Amino acid sequence: MSYTRINNLNAVAVLDPTFVLALDPPFGTAGDTLQVPIATLFDATIFTTSIGLTSGDITATNGNIVIGTSGKGIDFSATAGTGTSELLDDYEEGTWTPTKSGFTEAGGGSYTLTGKYLKIGLSVYITGEIDCTGGATIASVGGATSIIGGLPFTSTTSINQTISFVNDYTIESYGQGSIPASDSILYPLAFAATSANHGFVFSGTYLTQ
Repeated sequence: MSYTRINNLNAVAVLDPTFVLALDPPFGTAGDTLQVPIATLFDATIFTTSIGLTSGDITATNGNIVIGTSGKGIDFSATAGTGTSELLDDYEEGTWTPTKSGFTEAGGGSYTLTGKYLKIGLSVYITGEIDCTGGATIASVGGATSIIGGLPFTSTTSINQTISFVNDYTIESYGQGSIPASDSILYPLAFAATSANHGFVFSGTYLTQ
């Protein structure tokens, strides 16, 4: 019989479908054992309080580190800082489908709208494109008339934020747009009509709630 000692807890993997835990003080009297079903052990239902490591690293040699509760994550509070939170509790990446309204469209044809996003904590980085085909063109009226909707997350309540645009796929036609507070839309500034079968791209980072 072999076992691996983990601080005061001897984990002996000898019985199937159970693990045998040999307990040392202060977890029990020396020599005490506890049989735990494998499913229970890996669901971590027997551990209801924090388990601290005095030194060393945690390495997942084959698999992922899974955060099982929403709002939990990696706590960096041991580092110096004056922020309101040092908990990294979210990571997500995916696609989103922009919507459009209030643009000046001409030339017939059609429009393809695509987007991607990356969310780390409260920061959301987005990219998007409106591509014109079949001779179509598109122009932004500006103000609050031309709208791109469908942002993957609602913006923070405290500030308006900006996103960068490149019109007609040329860096010379560079502009900006704004994301209002507590919303999932953005307003491009006014820009002239694109060339036929061109379009525009946009990207930037905004804070979510």
